Amino acid sequence: MRTTILPMIAISILALTPIHTAKGVNTESVFTKETNDNSGKKKKITFSEGMKAVERDGKWGFINKAKKLVIPYEYDEVRPFEDGLAMVRTGEVWGYIDKSGKTVIPFEYDDVSNFNEGHAFVKKDGELGLIDSLGNITRDYEVMKEYILPFSWADSEPKFNGEEKDSFAKWVNSKLIYPEPARRDKIQGKVHLTFIIDIDGFPKDVKFKESYYEDFGREAQRVVYMSPRWQPAMFQGKPYKTFFTFPVVFKLK
Repeated sequence: MRTTILPMIAISILALTPIHTAKGVNTESVFTKETNDNSGKKKKITFSEGMKAVERDGKWGFINKAKKLVIPYEYDEVRPFEDGLAMVRTGEVWGYIDKSGKTVIPFEYDDVSNFNEGHAFVKKDGELGLIDSLGNITRDYEVMKEYILPFSWADSEPKFNGEEKDSFAKWVNSKLIYPEPARRDKIQGKVHLTFIIDIDGFPKDVKFKESYYEDFGREAQRVVYMSPRWQPAMFQGKPYKTFFTFPVVFKLK
């Protein structure tokens, strides 16, 4: 029996918690003064690696879990700590600081991404680079292609069958089979999947978070692995890996 799943597959690069892959996942959760989402509700700024961004008079700093200000209010924009480093902006340029507030990577980049497994993507003067935690940079594509490009940095997003990513949700829904025990017992639920679209256009490292009913996760995972080839994300004419998360809702008629 095929599922009657609600079309609620929301694909996004906003992975608020980095997911382990063969190479680093770059996330794009941003703390700025504007903390309201499109619904008008205030977003909750939470602790990351024991540190929380706080704002006063338009400037940002960080407190620890004892609510002690450990990094003063001196930055125009900050992003959460990952791998012991936070991305912070002063004026128009970005750099990285550690948990003591020491500048680890100088303020010289137009945009930056989270460190994961010791590397992060950066942009300067329109050029893409990959840095390590010591600030060493490479622009060698053969190295950079092994890491996951921040989704919004791509010149063109991944496309499924030449169409926008929402068409993938419809395709997944058409292939899912409602687990028979769940149908019999009238079990419904949601499972959250994550996966990478590799440079060859196929989903890799498909995972599901622990859910109320594990068979939902296994079924959604099975279908995503069946996916036809995507057109991968492109930057300056070259393909890059990108990261997706989405929920699949299993609901009986």
